[in-house]
Order: sequence, then C-alpha cells, then structure tokens
Amino acid sequence: MNSLSDVKQLIRERLVANTTVDGLVRGRVHTAHPRFTDPQTIEMPCLIVDVINGRGQYSGGSQGFVFDLYAYDRTSDGDADALYKAAYEALNMERLFNATTANGTRALSAAGYSYEVERPIVMYNSDVGAWFARGKWRGHTAG
Repeated sequence: MNSLSDVKQLIRERLVANTTVDGLVRGRVHTAHPRFTDPQTIEMPCLIVDVINGRGQYSGGSQGFVFDLYAYDRTSDGDADALYKAAYEALNMERLFNATTANGTRALSAAGYSYEVERPIVMYNSDVGAWFARGKWRGHTAG
C-alpha cells in the first residue's frame, strides 16, 4: 500500500512535468502549506496540494483520497484562476505515475488518477497577501 506522502509526490510530479504549469510556477508546487514566520516571503505564484484524507482498500492494495488544490498568485484573482485552470488541464483525469529512473526502475510503485469534484472558489488570503483559487479533488491509486 502506498502512503499519502507518495500520492502527494505523484501529483506534484504530474504538475511540474507540465510545461505550461511549470512555466508559471517554476517548480513551486508544495505538498503542504509552507510555514514561514513572514508569509510575505513565500514565493508566488505557487500551487499547494493539501491531502485531506484517504481510505485504503488493503486487500486490493488500492486507496482513494481527497485533496484540495490551491493556486496562489499575488497579482490578481484572475491570475490565480488562470493558474488553477492550467493545473486543472494538467491533472484532471490524467495518469499519475512515477517516471522511470535512469536504471529503469521507479522510486514509487503506485499509479493512479485524480479528478476534480468541486469547482474552485477564488478568494483573497490576507495572511499571505495573495489571491487563491481552491478546488476539491478525489484520487485513486494502486500499487
């Protein structure tokens, strides 16, 4: 059974591998909300994958999970929404898997897919001084 940490890594890899998404965030896809003493130091734009919970099917080696996907941008609500749209196109119903390493093996054996279940809400987070779009997602993995 793969862990939820593995799941977050699979999602992150999928987003960073997309040239449109990575062109906007330049690798800034976090698997948890950053914890800084000064929130203004958080580099933007960025994406945050926040896994909420999961349910394992241990006899079959699979699991389902729920996560929120946040797209943050300090410029405007429109830019946050555009970043979310790019992430949506890269992630929705796309295969999640770990790329093969140089020696032909994979670091993570899990594979699966995810899909959006709740359209994004766009709001302003005054704690970090940025706009965000947040949608709710469901995913399934096995391996």
